[in-house]
Amino acid sequence: MNGETRALVLSAIAAAVVGLVALAAAIATGSGAILLDSGFNLAYFATALVTLRVARLLERPDDHRYPFGYMQFEPLINLVKGLLILGVALIALVNAAVSLARGGQAVQTGTALAYALFATGGGLAVAMVLRRLARRTRSPLIDADLGNWIVNAAISGGLVAAFLLAIALERNGQNVAARYVDPILVGLVVLLTLSVPVRTAARSLSGLLQRAPDGTIVASIESLTRGALGELPLRHLHVRVVQPGRTTYALIHALVDAHAPGMNVAAADRYRRAVIDSVAAVHAP
Repeated sequence: MNGETRALVLSAIAAAVVGLVALAAAIATGSGAILLDSGFNLAYFATALVTLRVARLLERPDDHRYPFGYMQFEPLINLVKGLLILGVALIALVNAAVSLARGGQAVQTGTALAYALFATGGGLAVAMVLRRLARRTRSPLIDADLGNWIVNAAISGGLVAAFLLAIALERNGQNVAARYVDPILVGLVVLLTLSVPVRTAARSLSGLLQRAPDGTIVASIESLTRGALGELPLRHLHVRVVQPGRTTYALIHALVDAHAPGMNVAAADRYRRAVIDSVAAVHAP
């Protein structure tokens, strides 16, 4: 089992455990915020199972069914993941608004606080392990999971602060105010973290649609190409780049002067190899 697979298995198991514990805690406490946390984690788990399959597909070479390989499955699963989390968040936001309109939500704050502390510690631990593995593997699949766990830990930390506030209000006889803590928390969590699944989905959609990546990447590949071609007289240099997932796909056309000295098939092939080696050294795979 390679580093990427280990990271994805860890993420899947952790999401299932936290999601199920959160579901039990939500039933016991009546907290919509904990139910939202359960929804996030169970959604992570569902997509993690598919992500493991995608990770194995990416190891396959191209074939007659997929002549350019399986690299497009990587942005596809990240797009699905982003949209799924976005859907959970929007449903929770609507439920929070309904709860506020009905006068808030009573919560068993002691049990809720215990869950929030557990989820915060677990989320931070998983995020630290994934960060270390992401640096080793440079995997966009792990990067996407890492972003999810950072958001997850931040949400759980917000739960800790909110339930401490609710306990303080209850002890000071402010039971009515305490009922509003949970739905307000749900709304704040959704609004503050909504950009994460949106960015994930937008970036993945760009990969699926074969949109050019950041201009600095294209400029870098063009610069490396010009360096590899040296003093070869160029009329035009056309560089087209897409990044489906972790793979950089570059199509480079170099149009040289018709009277370039020493230019023949063998020389052209040497230049081609020099360009490939130069670009691959920086932008592989």
